[in-house]
Amino acid sequence: MTTSDWLDKNPEFYLDSSLSFKDLGKSAFSGKHLKGGLGDFLTAIEKGLVKAGDTLLIESLDRLSHQDIDIASELLRRILRAGVDVVTLSDGEHYTRESLKDPLALIKSILIMQRAHEESLRKSERVQAAWNRKKELISEGI
Repeated sequence: MTTSDWLDKNPEFYLDSSLSFKDLGKSAFSGKHLKGGLGDFLTAIEKGLVKAGDTLLIESLDRLSHQDIDIASELLRRILRAGVDVVTLSDGEHYTRESLKDPLALIKSILIMQRAHEESLRKSERVQAAWNRKKELISEGI
């Protein structure tokens, strides 16, 4: 589902185009996205530009963070504790502060974020192995 589709189905919401946060090319695995658009979003919450009752639309929870489960789940909890809802467009899930008390919602979010971390970890290991192999070949004169 696209943002436009979701907004069409939820007319009580509107897109605030005055705030736009993007993390193009920022690693959600290393946490560099926290110094980009996501970090700006968290600062906007702290400064009151994004308020309790506002909603963050994201493609999927795995777009929020690829860091380990402790960091990723704390990031989601931080946003929800501020009263900012999170809607995932891929599955239509709507996380609220009340979701923090719902074991099923918590388990689902943890599983999604853990999968994202594991996938990123595997990719990182493969890339590192490829670079190590190239270094070996160079040192062997091949």
